[in-house]
Amino acid sequence: MMNVEPCGGCTRWLSLAVVAWLAGCTAGGAGDSGDVEPPTGPHSSAGCGLAGSGGSQTFTVIIDGTERTYEVQFPTPYSPSTPLALVFYFHWHGGTIADVLALDEPAIWDVPGAATSAVFAWPQGLPDANGEPEWDLSCTGVDMAFFDAMVTAIGDSHCIDLHRVFSTGFSSGADISNALACCRGDVLRAVAPASGYGLGSASSCTSADTPAVRFSYGTADTAYPQSELQDVITWYRGELGCTDAYDIVAVAPCSSTWNGDASPVTCACKSYHGCTKPMVACEFVDMPHTHADGWREDTWAFFSSFP
Repeated sequence: MMNVEPCGGCTRWLSLAVVAWLAGCTAGGAGDSGDVEPPTGPHSSAGCGLAGSGGSQTFTVIIDGTERTYEVQFPTPYSPSTPLALVFYFHWHGGTIADVLALDEPAIWDVPGAATSAVFAWPQGLPDANGEPEWDLSCTGVDMAFFDAMVTAIGDSHCIDLHRVFSTGFSSGADISNALACCRGDVLRAVAPASGYGLGSASSCTSADTPAVRFSYGTADTAYPQSELQDVITWYRGELGCTDAYDIVAVAPCSSTWNGDASPVTCACKSYHGCTKPMVACEFVDMPHTHADGWREDTWAFFSSFP
């Protein structure tokens, strides 16, 4: 599914979700059940110390007999002694790497400071029966193997902090991010799916862990049933042991409007209590199937708040 709607606005919440979560750990709120994820230092990949190069580079890998392509942006200048976060952005149904790079709102890499402190990877999906690029959401499918191969290859050639691997995407890109949380939650530190589902394999998750999450969606999204979007929140809350209590970490009204029609828009991000890791659900009233305005800044703030 492709982002064809113009975006509106929302008050920046930045890293308040994680701040609220950490505060709850000492006040009987978030983190008061289960084992809270401790802050830890970098888990350096095999590529640390090697003379890798910076800038944008295109790579290929053979998965199940098929050549797969992905583009990676490394900081310039690049330091082989500094373990960097690794952020994957998965395109929507029918999209391409070029489509993603042509749009402003998904461009987390353009947020000030992001391009110098993280590696960004854009994988290319395979054509479906109609010839439109899509993702295989199965825990035993080719795209899980593709993800594994990308993490290994990038980490073997460049200096990556393997404790700060993140995934995000819009629509079908959110689907695969949710599926990765189910199937590769022990690899991912956090995910930030935007307006997607992808939990068809949730009953047979192969991962022993679930990453932190910032999930965003609009109440006027007609690409997915609202019940499915709520199911995503319910699944993460269950996996992370969250209670019904939450803090509001963004306030209404938002700073702009959807579709330029001057209609008011409200938004609220709920940071749930009792979770073993940060769990934030952001609802945008009357927002259609699109990224929220400010999504890239909010997503980068969420990812960069993890030590």
